[in-house]
Amino acid sequence: TYDQYFTPARNDNDHYLDTYQAYVEYRDKVDGWALRGGRQDLTMGRKRIFGAGYWGNFGRSYDGVRLDWPLTTNVSLVAFGGTIGSAGRRPRHPDIGLLFADWRTKEGPAEIYYIYKHDNLAGVSNTVHTFGARAERRFPNRFDFIAEAAFQTGEMGTKDIEAAAAYVLGGYTFDAPWKPRLGFEATYASGGDPAGSKYKTFDQLFAVIHPEYGIADYQGWRNMRA
Repeated sequence: TYDQYFTPARNDNDHYLDTYQAYVEYRDKVDGWALRGGRQDLTMGRKRIFGAGYWGNFGRSYDGVRLDWPLTTNVSLVAFGGTIGSAGRRPRHPDIGLLFADWRTKEGPAEIYYIYKHDNLAGVSNTVHTFGARAERRFPNRFDFIAEAAFQTGEMGTKDIEAAAAYVLGGYTFDAPWKPRLGFEATYASGGDPAGSKYKTFDQLFAVIHPEYGIADYQGWRNMRA
């Protein structure tokens, strides 16, 4: 991959060549579990909190080890530990841990997850624990909905983290040849006062938010009621 990073002063780039993915994988043909190590693409759910980028000159990949373990025909468990691999300009390399269970049915998927992140931002150590759940349903009467909620705890320097975010989308698809759909969305993500005793701004972690917010991705899923 090649990255040309634009600033108002000049075109700048950190390096001309980088590896986006390079991994080895073992997949058990009997039990269906798989183990992958190296630089890899990794995406969870709707990518509002964990994804591989897909915006900019190249996306985001991760360095680490991933385990996929099928619990039943419809339920699988994914665990990952590592850090950022290839990303945009001068990425930090936080410690990352991810554990999520994924249910797949004909009505739609659902998942619960836990994400660990430890990093240093401007010399301040921060540890974020994120617990969340997401569900999607498509009903025979042509109604549908998607809902996700997440809560964060941990430490940002000397402050305790207390943050949360949620959204719900719903709609109805009319029975017409061109399938018009009437829908709505409500979105919330906490923010905080820098002078407050607790850190309350929601950390959107490693999201892929441009498809959801367009040019508002500078804002992202934080400090919002929409």
